[in-house]
Amino acid sequence: MRHVLLRALVPLTLAMFLAPATSSAAEPAASSKAVIKGKVTDRTGQPIAEAVVRVAIPAADMRFIDSSSRHQQPETRTGPDGSYSLEVPGLTQPTKVSLDAMKPGYRRLVGTLMSGGDVTDLSVTPGKEATANLSLDPAQYFKGVVVDEEGHPIPGVRVSGSADSAAASGGIERTATNKDGAFEIFNYPIEPPVFADGKTKGAVSFDHPDYINHSISDVYTLPPLERITLWIVLKSGFRLSGKVLDAAGKPVSKVMVRALAPGDYENRKAILTDAAGQFELIGLKPGARQVTVFANDIEQKGEVSLAVTKDVTDLVIKLKPMPIKTPPKTFDVLGMQLTDLTPELSDAFGLHHKGGALIMDPGSDSNRLKIGELSKGYYFWLVGDSNIDSVRQFVEQIIKEADRSAGRKALDAVAEAVTGEPPCIRIRVVYALSTLQFDGTNTQYLDLSQADIDELKKLLPTLPKP
Repeated sequence: MRHVLLRALVPLTLAMFLAPATSSAAEPAASSKAVIKGKVTDRTGQPIAEAVVRVAIPAADMRFIDSSSRHQQPETRTGPDGSYSLEVPGLTQPTKVSLDAMKPGYRRLVGTLMSGGDVTDLSVTPGKEATANLSLDPAQYFKGVVVDEEGHPIPGVRVSGSADSAAASGGIERTATNKDGAFEIFNYPIEPPVFADGKTKGAVSFDHPDYINHSISDVYTLPPLERITLWIVLKSGFRLSGKVLDAAGKPVSKVMVRALAPGDYENRKAILTDAAGQFELIGLKPGARQVTVFANDIEQKGEVSLAVTKDVTDLVIKLKPMPIKTPPKTFDVLGMQLTDLTPELSDAFGLHHKGGALIMDPGSDSNRLKIGELSKGYYFWLVGDSNIDSVRQFVEQIIKEADRSAGRKALDAVAEAVTGEPPCIRIRVVYALSTLQFDGTNTQYLDLSQADIDELKKLLPTLPKP
């Protein structure tokens, strides 16, 4: 697991102007299709021809929408003058959609993972036109094909780009190969981002559950021609299968099984057990492996060490209760149940940090926070640029970040006039997580209302001081 200290991240943002939906009262709606029109330009106002403009239906964070997503994604291209017209079919009522735009040599409209994304939502109405004029920044461009050892294309390979320094890592872009194995990366800045501890490298990883992972340590060092002719070969590996039993000997379903190589976290493999507690990991690289299971919902865990030199088909992982002597006290914060991350809880859940705000229950509506899918065992450890060691510090720092924004009321009034919706207060947070795709940290921006901030201010006096 690569845990990093994100001391400073370069903010990468794009401007976007969204005009309210418009239609002529003299022209009756002749079609049930909504239409989005506008222009795509660069920062100097020059039109960008042949740019792809794409819509996700319904609205979504398009940094995480790719060819493997289930969203409808109609698209079009801009003409010589940068103009475009895109039909949004199948709507029966006003609907919020999300926009993205891209062209080789320019950064995607939706922004980088580490920037928190740029607001690209637009309300559209059947039979009416909406206007969205888009502006793109210059960026590096990389493209290629992922194949197996016989040269056959591999669809659905997860391609993840990041900016990595000695002590920090910031997400750049995430995508997936299409049915032809092809991929494109748009978001790397012209020059490598610089974090507090120095210049970064442009690392790109290629991950598929059936193959050994592959990575490029720094795309900035590649020759210009190689950047657009990348040929990535994923090798087959060994299989590891078995079952997971709880402390009472019963199968455990829907729990994540991870195989980690000491010091080689790029070749991590993970999968969920089925209804019978069975699992099968494919594409393991030869060598020593630690197979771990953290069944956080039932607070049990298990670990097995073995050397992978051939296929293994009968591994049994027996879980044991997590050693938690002091029952954690939880607090209701923004709909989540949080507790102070103590060294005892850190050891029990197999976490890296010894302090923070640990999620014991994400709540039924954590998606409204727009920071990704949350789960028990994740924990917040940074708000703004400040490390936090407890739930109280988590709440205190959010309030400070909200109060620090000078001129908020004036800016909020402008935003509400343009979008027609109440403004959000965006607070940068970093939390640690473990998913099927990776272990590490996620930098996101909480979307909070003024009512949320007021609620936190009432909660603060009730939280225990260190």
